[in-house]
Amino acid sequence: MVRAYRTVRVAVPDIPLPEPGDESWEAFAQLSERFQEHTYLELEKENRLQASEKVWASVGYALTAVAKQRGCQHDSYNLKADIARQIATELSDAATSLNPSRDTRAQMEQERKTFVPDFERAFDRAFRLHQNFRTNNEQLHIIEEGKEMADGFLDELAEIRGREYHQFTPINGNDQARLVRLNGLEKEFGKVKGNQKARKAFLDTHFPLYKKIEWRRKPGDDDDGGGSGVPVDPSPPGGPPSPVDLHRRERVTTIPVEPRGWKSRRPRRQEPKAPAAVAAQSAKPSRERRRVIAPRPTARR
Repeated sequence: MVRAYRTVRVAVPDIPLPEPGDESWEAFAQLSERFQEHTYLELEKENRLQASEKVWASVGYALTAVAKQRGCQHDSYNLKADIARQIATELSDAATSLNPSRDTRAQMEQERKTFVPDFERAFDRAFRLHQNFRTNNEQLHIIEEGKEMADGFLDELAEIRGREYHQFTPINGNDQARLVRLNGLEKEFGKVKGNQKARKAFLDTHFPLYKKIEWRRKPGDDDDGGGSGVPVDPSPPGGPPSPVDLHRRERVTTIPVEPRGWKSRRPRRQEPKAPAAVAAQSAKPSRERRRVIAPRPTARR
């Protein structure tokens, strides 16, 4: 008996897979963009579960890339959630710094209340799709909406990776505790004995409230888990920055409103394109980049 076999061409992402063992932040960013292309391909085939997992993979790897760039902890869901909130608060603080009011503290708190929850909803939706890979509860249109939210989220992450500079101001105990976790100080913090006053003193020593923290990527540094992402002391005019640990550096209270390198020099991120055989079947509309986190009606690809 002779059996006939049908040859099926399977579309693959244009972005190549990084080399095995490459743990640089650039490799994780490349993985994120590759999985974003995977999402388009799986949605075209209406593979709901595969598309769900690809959405989460693209978000998870993008957050890992930011963490690796800065030398932050990242190997758990909770730490990835911390990274997402940290980035959201930095973007919120940037808007406050560029539009200062008489009561900057109140403006900062209000800006975070309006922006951070939207940013975190995109992260939560991506994780919900990760769970759907195991439970098979979501319809295709829900997955497509989640993909749209993830796209806006990924644009923000790509923009912040492209910056050479950012600043952040802890304004409450939650900010301090998050910085403790991201900087791997939990064991040291856990050894603090005494009452609540002693623990608060630890946090205020390492991350004082309402004191700006500056981070600047040093050109030419390769990433070794804590290289290009270390915070630095503000440099004297004309002098190179000197790297020190975040929790031991001296903070400054006066930083220019829009310092050099604050705006990204990275070109505007283009929506990833599927291979020609697939891309020809559906034109992909353009997306807004700033704060467009909620899903839009034209979610179906």
